[in-house]
Amino acid sequence: MTTGPAPVLIVGAGPTGLTLAAQIHAHGGRVRIVERRLAYRRSRAFVVHPRTLELLAPLGVVPALLARGDPSARASLRAGGRSASVRLAHPGIRDTAYPFLLAIAQVAVEQVLEAHLRKVGVRVERGVELVTLAQRPDIVEFWLRHRGGHRERGEARYVVGCDGAGSTVRRAAGIGFPGRDYRTTLLMANLDADGDLQKSTINGYVGADGLLFLFPSPDIAPWRLLVAGGPEPGAGAEPDLATLQAVADRFTGGTVRLRDLAWSTTVRLRRGRAVQYRRGRVLLAGDAAHLNSPAGGQGMNTGIQDACNLGWKLALVTTGAAADRLLATYHPERSPVARRVRQLTDLAFLVETGGAAPLRWLRRYGAPLALPLIDGRTVPGWAFRLLAGLTIGYRRSPAVAQPSAAPRRALRAGDRLTDAVVIADGQARWLLELLRPPGFHVLLSDPAGDVDDWTGELARFGVPVHRIGRIARPGVIANPGGSLLRRLGGGTAVYLIRPDGYIGYRSNGPELTGAVRYLRDLLGPEPREVPARR
Repeated sequence: MTTGPAPVLIVGAGPTGLTLAAQIHAHGGRVRIVERRLAYRRSRAFVVHPRTLELLAPLGVVPALLARGDPSARASLRAGGRSASVRLAHPGIRDTAYPFLLAIAQVAVEQVLEAHLRKVGVRVERGVELVTLAQRPDIVEFWLRHRGGHRERGEARYVVGCDGAGSTVRRAAGIGFPGRDYRTTLLMANLDADGDLQKSTINGYVGADGLLFLFPSPDIAPWRLLVAGGPEPGAGAEPDLATLQAVADRFTGGTVRLRDLAWSTTVRLRRGRAVQYRRGRVLLAGDAAHLNSPAGGQGMNTGIQDACNLGWKLALVTTGAAADRLLATYHPERSPVARRVRQLTDLAFLVETGGAAPLRWLRRYGAPLALPLIDGRTVPGWAFRLLAGLTIGYRRSPAVAQPSAAPRRALRAGDRLTDAVVIADGQARWLLELLRPPGFHVLLSDPAGDVDDWTGELARFGVPVHRIGRIARPGVIANPGGSLLRRLGGGTAVYLIRPDGYIGYRSNGPELTGAVRYLRDLLGPEPREVPARR
């Protein structure tokens, strides 16, 4: 069986693949997505970060995610007979509408995203496996195996591997993936438990060997048990209830009794990063591109953010609104992020599970001493921002430009556009709500006098211009407190915001000619009008 060419074939329907399909569709592209599994697999991720929610908000899926998750979740930590409760929300962070870590299982995220795709007419083809692919100068040939055994030959302009750590797409494209195993394996189980456990809370136990977590789970049993460190069976084993209880006793001192085991496994954790995220017409995202430890819940979030970076670029290229060279900006932007995430998670994982004597001493004796100091507190703002993805930026990207110097502490090209409450048409709204129609937007901060006549040229690219000042008046977004205007530099400046919410171009003064030149350079010499879908 042979099918006609599809603009983009996505292999893998986890959070990364589903987000990528939704992003491509939202920006006017067409996509096909296949998944070899017939059903959702057990959740391995249980938190969605603020930056991820900001990036998903234009798709309209955040209300459903908030309804399925818990934005008020807390962490209860215990060590050496002492305990502490730590808030996972940070009300002091005021430049995002989502100042919290959303506790939600990966399977719920996937269900929300797939429901959104069905609503917009994109169907996930389950039970369909990629066998191999071959690149041609202007097309990728691929072979699929459907449930039942019949094979299909197809063609696509681009193929994206979102098919996990053992990516078939990556292997078929010949992309190297150097990496190594962590010494520690991860033990997971779904079961019920009795004891001093707080509902709607991540219950953590610190031991000399590592950490044990018990938190609410929607997967076939009330609790998910996760153990990093400690005595474990070999990778791939399915430990029985007695083995799990013995591990739990070491961490909890026998205060938690496990029962009604529904599922268990151990996983050998790996770290690695693809040497390139693109080879010809084949691209990688999510775990197919990078692997790191589960510390900090970065894996799913990094994959979704890969998709939000790549989706609009693929859509514009495949619809003719941009030249293929736009895709060359994907690896330089996202690979450094994966490197920094791995450094951060490696350090955290070492502290959590490292076997060296000083680290074991720190967990056994230092943790009980530290818990009373953090009880009832919130994670420090700088640490929350780092964990939450609010510090990610692309200042060194080839896809950003800044012809004039920005004032000290002002946002620069490549930075995330910070959010703020503003007044528009007499109503208080978050700024990023006003920029949610998919596409580029221009912010003209503190406009003085008339804008030059390049607004018409921007309109040809489908780019609206938003004026923002301190005082509300017709056609101007007001920032009464001035916090956002200070972040924009305090004077008159032009900010061109990319579809993924990062600043692509910044210049001083009200002239828009530079923004138009930037778009021409970024998208190509003669782009068609940029399409978009709600």
